[in-house]
Amino acid sequence: MTVCIAAMAHEYIVSASDTMITGSTLSTDACCSKWEPFAEEWQAMITGDDIAPASPIIEKAGQYLKGRPNTLEEVRRSFKRAFQNQLSEMAADRVLGRFGVSMREFKKSGKKIFDETTLARLCGEIQNVHFAGLEFLVWGFDSDRTPHIFTVRGDGEDAIFDRPGFASVGSGGYAADTLLYYFNQSRQCDLYETVFHVCAGKFMAERAGAGLNTSLFVRKHGTSVFSHHFSLIDNLRAAWEEHGSPRVPLQALEAIQRANVRCQTLDEHLADFTEVN
Repeated sequence: MTVCIAAMAHEYIVSASDTMITGSTLSTDACCSKWEPFAEEWQAMITGDDIAPASPIIEKAGQYLKGRPNTLEEVRRSFKRAFQNQLSEMAADRVLGRFGVSMREFKKSGKKIFDETTLARLCGEIQNVHFAGLEFLVWGFDSDRTPHIFTVRGDGEDAIFDRPGFASVGSGGYAADTLLYYFNQSRQCDLYETVFHVCAGKFMAERAGAGLNTSLFVRKHGTSVFSHHFSLIDNLRAAWEEHGSPRVPLQALEAIQRANVRCQTLDEHLADFTEVN
């Protein structure tokens, strides 16, 4: 149960996440940072049931990006390559490790090493190897100082979210996105509005099971440090609960009450219909 959110505000990117880790029988909050830099202007936020493969993927992405132009296309290509290579390595270890065969050897000489039945079975097992819900929310700035947001998940497919200018991942992602759309969040919103929208999205995601502790981070091109008063999150949560959290208007309840809402059997309905007519 987790959520990571990022949203653009002109030249800024505002991000927030919980800090919960959940295992098969235990969970703990306020213990895990869910974002990690992998290049000078780029961060990767992490969600998933098993985040153990995340660090090697992020490290590989940084290595692949070294010496390459800082463009959205190059960053996407490097991160997807890292994701797919780590998945291939995990599949090789899990399925082929007992045979001492690498994925490269399997692709090149699998038909020579294994009989047809075994080869088909191994191919099926390799195709069934997946990361346990691992998702990355990647954001940062290209060499033109332009902000970008994209996700990587599944078998390494990505999706760009420069429009609408925000994205959320994790089990609370749908709840967070719903609220950001409700607030009409866009990259034209100012920084202060966006900070509230992102934090409110995080608070809404808590109702879908995300951890209560909130990690907030804001960047613009060329910066690396962000700080805020220690009471900011508590003050925003109090404002959200008192004024922002959706609630049922009293007038709506009164309108429903006046509408004579009833559940009836067919005989009761026919009797009322006959009496009225």
